[in-house]
Amino acid sequence: MRFYRSACWLSLWVLSALVALFVITACRQPAPAEATATPVTLAQPVSGPALTPAATAIPRANLVQRPLTVWMPALLAGEARPGAEQIIAAAVDDFTLRFAGQTVELVVKADEGQASLLNYLRSTQRVAPTILPDLLLLDAKQIWQVIELGLAQPLTPTQLTQRDGFYPFAWDAVSIHDRYYGVPYFAAPVHLAYNVQLVETAPTIWSEVVASGHRFAFAGAGSSGYADEWV
Repeated sequence: MRFYRSACWLSLWVLSALVALFVITACRQPAPAEATATPVTLAQPVSGPALTPAATAIPRANLVQRPLTVWMPALLAGEARPGAEQIIAAAVDDFTLRFAGQTVELVVKADEGQASLLNYLRSTQRVAPTILPDLLLLDAKQIWQVIELGLAQPLTPTQLTQRDGFYPFAWDAVSIHDRYYGVPYFAAPVHLAYNVQLVETAPTIWSEVVASGHRFAFAGAGSSGYADEWV
């Protein structure tokens, strides 16, 4: 597994209420049929009157296997989200153990600005489509932009065998026109903590918060652009 930070040479490239959900989305077009695991048979000429060719199979091990390329936002790398990089690295290690010989390249892109992940994606599609990533880690709100580029591949029913392990809101966030374009892997829901000895019933809407007469503390700032580390 290798981590890369984008170089400047390419100046171009998957929830309810206040939930920030990220998803893993397939991006690269499906591989051509000849890149399957089926051995390739070559016909060899045979001397003499017999015209039956002798077949020679090329084993899969001799085929060139390219790395699985994953683009991810800087939000999930370094100090922005402590522990996130280790979790992703563990998932990659598990993947490479399941698929012997398959390597993974994680390419970190900026969260915003000219060098953002989506800007690189658009430019790469236009000038160098052969280096498009296989998978994207991105905010669920950005899926429709990838769909508009014609790069998102919807998941098939057979690929959704683990749906029961997710909250319904997570799947709703990656569903567009009744088709699923990603797998949710990270969510940061806003939550309310209260003292049950002082508050019998937790407020569920803002008017109840105001009418309760209780004092609530709200984070006004946090590190790395997040306000959920003060609790």
